[in-house]
Amino acid sequence: MKKDYRNRLLRYSKDIGELAEEVRLCQHDLQSQSEGTVIHYAVDTNILFFGVSPHRRADLGHVFFDDRLEDARTLALSLRRFLFERLCSFERPFLISHGHDAEARWAFETMLLRGVHEQIELEEELNDISEDFAFALSMANEPAELLEQALPKLANLLAHDDGPGQDYRRFAEIVETGRVQRLGLAFSTAPYFSELFKKEPELYGKFSVPRTLRDQISETRYRVDWGKVFETQGVSKNQYAMRCDVSALARIQLINERLSGTGHKVVLITADAALITTSKCVEIGPDKTFRDEFIRHPKAFLAAQSVLAPDQEAKGEELSVSNTVRLLDGWIKLLSDMMPALEEIETGGSKTKGDSEDFEALASKIKAGWRDHVAKLEEAHAASSNKYKRMIQGISEAGDETAVLKAMRDVARKKVAEVHSSWSEFFEQVLSTSYFVFDQAKLPIRPRSVPAIYFGRFHNAYDTIKRIAGDPKEKVSLDDIRALEGQDDGGYSYCLSFASLFASLGKWQTAELIADQALLRRSSETATTEDLSGRESYYVKSIAQRLQAKTPAQLTGARTSLQQSEACLDGEKNRASREWLRVRFRSEEAAIELAEVFLETQADEKPKKAELKRRILEISDKIAAALGQTHTIPDDWIRYQVTESLLTNLFIGATVLKNRGVKDSELTDKVNKITPVYAEYITSSADFEGGCRSFLGRAYFLFGKATYFPTTDADKRRFEGELTELERLYQDFKLLKVMPYDDDRFEQLFELVRKTIGESKKKT
Repeated sequence: MKKDYRNRLLRYSKDIGELAEEVRLCQHDLQSQSEGTVIHYAVDTNILFFGVSPHRRADLGHVFFDDRLEDARTLALSLRRFLFERLCSFERPFLISHGHDAEARWAFETMLLRGVHEQIELEEELNDISEDFAFALSMANEPAELLEQALPKLANLLAHDDGPGQDYRRFAEIVETGRVQRLGLAFSTAPYFSELFKKEPELYGKFSVPRTLRDQISETRYRVDWGKVFETQGVSKNQYAMRCDVSALARIQLINERLSGTGHKVVLITADAALITTSKCVEIGPDKTFRDEFIRHPKAFLAAQSVLAPDQEAKGEELSVSNTVRLLDGWIKLLSDMMPALEEIETGGSKTKGDSEDFEALASKIKAGWRDHVAKLEEAHAASSNKYKRMIQGISEAGDETAVLKAMRDVARKKVAEVHSSWSEFFEQVLSTSYFVFDQAKLPIRPRSVPAIYFGRFHNAYDTIKRIAGDPKEKVSLDDIRALEGQDDGGYSYCLSFASLFASLGKWQTAELIADQALLRRSSETATTEDLSGRESYYVKSIAQRLQAKTPAQLTGARTSLQQSEACLDGEKNRASREWLRVRFRSEEAAIELAEVFLETQADEKPKKAELKRRILEISDKIAAALGQTHTIPDDWIRYQVTESLLTNLFIGATVLKNRGVKDSELTDKVNKITPVYAEYITSSADFEGGCRSFLGRAYFLFGKATYFPTTDADKRRFEGELTELERLYQDFKLLKVMPYDDDRFEQLFELVRKTIGESKKKT
């Protein structure tokens, strides 16, 4: 028994020591702030995740090894509230550094995808339960068995503290209220920094991105140094996460170096144990590490009074030392007094029963004190969804079983209506937040073209989609998208406008999920209605699935969706007026077949040269036939988009043959036959702002122009410039890589274009 209490106390001693180390760093910050130092807090992506999903990071509320889970969650919620409601605001936001902003973009899409899945699953489950209740009510027998099974299930669904898409909504709220902003953006939009730079204009250059050669060299050196430290410490992280951390730490180190002597500093809040441990190894002065000065764990802020006593301080007051510090000091003194007895037990000494009781009393006193300390937070953090818990409890305690079933059915239906109506809000947040997040990528050109979605009736949605597909520098406004919400009864075109937006950002998984949601917006009455049949949703899904495929087998979904799209057209009333849309389907078929060829060339057993030639020529025949039908497309924009896609795929096929030493005389004949279509496309480019908007299209059109069409010396010089620019773009912007074979194919393409230009120069 003595041993048990000894071990328990030693574990408490370790936990108390670790917490004391954290909160005393915060005390250090409070002291330096009282002496005039201004601290600007930056956050790691894991803190952004914590702000969005505190229920998923209960570990940040664990203080003692045997804490109850509900206590840890309560404390985590209190920390989250303090960090994101007290420590930051629009006026003075948390900063997110270079490196971590890239991780934030990934976090954004992860939460969006999870939110979409959760929303759909919850709506389906609630509908199932509603139907179960309705069925039970229709039966003559006693509904007790169903009630016993369904009531707990419904209670669990309704009492889920976070609900579908809730993580994403909190992320959107944090971003839209400006509580977290990129380094650089914050300095131009946050009122605090605007006022600061007016008073001290020399500070702006110290916070800004490295512009001078000296700063760029310094930051590069810091990145190299941090990389070596991570490597030396044997940090187990994937390379991408490590690069993000290294970039962020280097930028923070550079800014703090610039700020030295100004009374300002940037401190990074992170829950990354590996990063914290690594930062302890970087010395920045006598007995001073990078961790001591510039890194804080969120638990450090348990030193703030308002974390554990949220009602005792008004919003906006400065931080003050909490009872936590005094509590820790008391515990440390008690443990110090008890340590000789603990050590004697360890060495085999005998202690009296009274000593064991002392150990037990001390252990109980520590935990009871902490429980009391945390208990006051629980009511403040009761989930809003507790209204459903109370509702269910009240219903289940009153009335007969049939009355209970009717009441529960009504509750389920009410919740279904709430979930369904929340989609408009959810997607509006998707849109506005995506502008903040994905604008950071600043891609000068899209990796792939935006799907050529067609609406004949919904003119506003169609115009918006065409604008989304246009110049990447010209953004569609939030008001443009909001105006689409009531254009059709279910929001079908509204959803597809969002799908188009995410496709333009290269977020194909998200585009596919939103296209799925558009399909759910249809009703059985609209299955044969032009523009509401599902034709365009399945078309977007096909393209998105093709661009996510990693193996030939994964293209099955793309083929199925394309078949479903064409089947929707077959089922539409008055489809004869839209038969020309089949040219678009043939274009996508060719793209799928070419993707299959490329994916097969990545496999261990590559197709033989003769088989490869046969398949490419067969695909080229289909493309040429489709190009011969583009004149039937009455819509100028669709005709332009489809022609561009077909020509790009024709040139892709030609490069596959050339790169494998196949003589392309047969292919040249096919290209010559479609020269009038190419010429019309080039002429039409002036009407569509100058040609290809995608990196893929520009790269392969350069090959086509240099290989198959007459050129002058001036053209060849221009081609060389275009080639240099394309190579630079692909090197600088890794997001331009979409398919697993892109690195190989673009490397081969660039070499082929260079060779073609060189050979044509020799001929002249």
